[in-house]
Amino acid sequence: MTTRTTADDMVVLESQVLRVTVNPLVGGVITAVEHIGLGASILGTTPWEPETGPAPSCAAPDERTWLTHYGGGWPLLFPNGGDACEFDGVFHGFHGEASLAPWEADLGSDVVRLAYRFQGVPVDMQRELAVDDDLLVLVAAMPAGRPQHLLVPAARPPYVPD
Repeated sequence: MTTRTTADDMVVLESQVLRVTVNPLVGGVITAVEHIGLGASILGTTPWEPETGPAPSCAAPDERTWLTHYGGGWPLLFPNGGDACEFDGVFHGFHGEASLAPWEADLGSDVVRLAYRFQGVPVDMQRELAVDDDLLVLVAAMPAGRPQHLLVPAARPPYVPD
């Protein structure tokens, strides 16, 4: 497996079978999961070209604003999914801070590690992505270190049947 960065700052993880593209500048969104032999991606795309650089704010006030940076794929919706809201005196944008925030990316020879320290909730999150033949391996962790009880709804990845 290999990892590389493209000219537009996308991160690509690739085996002989699978190619996964990630945009760390906009939410660390997985923009494509492609079967190389078939030339097919399992993730949807939008009919418009999204902004691929960092969003002016990680708290989109509404869906229309959020969609300017969404081109399809698999975003992480955290700490909330759906409409913008205020919780415990803190404004949380449409689909949550994680989906628009610029994530720090560290490329290894066979893995990419993404990290982000949230502003709206006391969370430091780390995500690790790797490709093992025809399998995308994704591990997300919120290590201890910013102790506080946290109640948030989290979105799950899409279900893809065999």
